[in-house]
Amino acid sequence: MKQLGKIGKIASLFFFLSLIGFVVGLRQCSNNDSKILGIQPVHPSVDIPFINYDIDVSRDTIIYTETGSSLTFLAGTLVKKNGVAVSGVVQVKVREFHDAVSILRAGIPMRLQSDRNAFLQSSGMLEIRAFQNGEELEVASGKFINTELAAYRSSNDYQLYFLKDSNNWETRDTFITKPNLRKQSRLRDLFSSKAKKDTKEGVDDIVFELYGDDDAAPELRPWAGQKWRIPKEKVTPAVEEAIRINWYSVKVIRIDKGKLIYKLSFWKTMYQSAENPQVTKQFFVEVTPFDEKLSKREMVLNIKNRFLKADTVQKEIEDEIVRLKKEADLLNAFRINKIGIWNIDRALKISEFIPVKAKFDFQPSIKKSQKLRLFCVLKADNSVIDFPNWQTEPIYLSKDRQMQIVAVLPSGYVAFVEFEQIRQRLLTGSTSFITMQKPLNDFITYLTD
Repeated sequence: MKQLGKIGKIASLFFFLSLIGFVVGLRQCSNNDSKILGIQPVHPSVDIPFINYDIDVSRDTIIYTETGSSLTFLAGTLVKKNGVAVSGVVQVKVREFHDAVSILRAGIPMRLQSDRNAFLQSSGMLEIRAFQNGEELEVASGKFINTELAAYRSSNDYQLYFLKDSNNWETRDTFITKPNLRKQSRLRDLFSSKAKKDTKEGVDDIVFELYGDDDAAPELRPWAGQKWRIPKEKVTPAVEEAIRINWYSVKVIRIDKGKLIYKLSFWKTMYQSAENPQVTKQFFVEVTPFDEKLSKREMVLNIKNRFLKADTVQKEIEDEIVRLKKEADLLNAFRINKIGIWNIDRALKISEFIPVKAKFDFQPSIKKSQKLRLFCVLKADNSVIDFPNWQTEPIYLSKDRQMQIVAVLPSGYVAFVEFEQIRQRLLTGSTSFITMQKPLNDFITYLTD
């Protein structure tokens, strides 16, 4: 009897422990469901790629990206995870996220672990990784990577965040916003290339050459040494005044190649940040090329060759202007002391939105075992809100903030709901949504446009 009683107590104890384990397990499952899932691209085929840079860790190095962002590595900044110094060349991998579509593609979580009622509105995000021989590196203790992150939108009232363990946003040091002086300087060079004239005034005509700094006025390079003549009947007071002015730029325009008649277009421009260059003064004059040593046929060939070079240089200048215009006019400067994702953000409250127990037309075709990912993409807010438990819990929508509901289907298609339908449903109180569907890659293109 005593033995049976003892067995009964042991059985009761096991049952009690099992019950505790079951309850704890339920709580853990519930907590896991509510946790941020971490970095999970919607699909590897649309993930944002890294740009790779090889740097010598023994030298101070600055990396510039196409957005105008920069990363400054002082010698000895990178070490192995055990703190051991590295030497030689390492690979630095960088990618940036400046819009909601990029955030969605890369699957960057924007909910706060510390406050599930809050999500982040980004003003620019940067991910940096470093490797040597396949081994991931870290920033050495007490060292920093000085960073200037492109800012395409205002960063007022924003904070600097770091994504710890790929799922937990932590506030970090402050940042300062500054103009992209490197972009302004380069554009000023391209738009403000000075062309000086060395004039020789004769009894009848004016003969001169075009001069300019080779770096500041690359468009003059093909015309170096070429003399131009303005015939006396074209020499007006306006021409005489224009010849004495230091113009910002000059272009040679074809009028009549057979007769060797061309037009020089001079202008002054002023480049202002975030604006197109504005022509403040412009002057045209008809000219002919002049060289006492060349015949007309030789002169035609000479000018033809110069134009070929000029067209190439002009294409290079245009390409450089297009590249520079991709750069942000402002930069958010801060210091990185950890490898990972850094974000300029401010927290917005989901509670400001309307909770909706949403139903979608694709649900009958989805098996209960299939857990679909569902997001709200807020392009104007530069954010993405994930709803991992949307099938059992409300999602939060707004009739005022532009948003799209996006669900990634097992078929590889994306089902989505545009803002106008969201707004109408919220106004009428309906919770059922009719989706449009596109293949994933087509949808990303559609969302980007």
